[in-house]
Amino acid sequence: MTVSKSLSEVFRWPLFITYVVYLYFIFTAPPEKIPPAVLAANDKVLHLLLFLILALLAFRTFFYSAVSFFRAHAVAKAVWFSAAYGMFLEWAQMAVPGRGTSFADWVADSLGILAAFGIVKISQKNPSPSLPV
Repeated sequence: MTVSKSLSEVFRWPLFITYVVYLYFIFTAPPEKIPPAVLAANDKVLHLLLFLILALLAFRTFFYSAVSFFRAHAVAKAVWFSAAYGMFLEWAQMAVPGRGTSFADWVADSLGILAAFGIVKISQKNPSPSLPV
């Protein structure tokens, strides 16, 4: 095991968990706490991008986990976790004044997850020897 590989293994789970917590705080923040630049952006595009990142982080975390439960069917588990977490975040917004649940937001989340799934499948078919895994 190389030093860089062992460091990436050490930071994979904390990075993934930090991003999951970060998404929770973003999605449950009251509207007045959200920066105006974010509010001006296309909400659905942001949902897509945030969940594309989540699904990719989940896949890499699960696929390279030391725990065999996560490694087995890592892509499917990353997709299901990300979709379920998107539903949870939409549900959690119901308790935030000024925020609400939106099926369209969850669809945008799901499109980001599907895009990540496509990226993973394409990268598995065409591995690049010059890129670190």
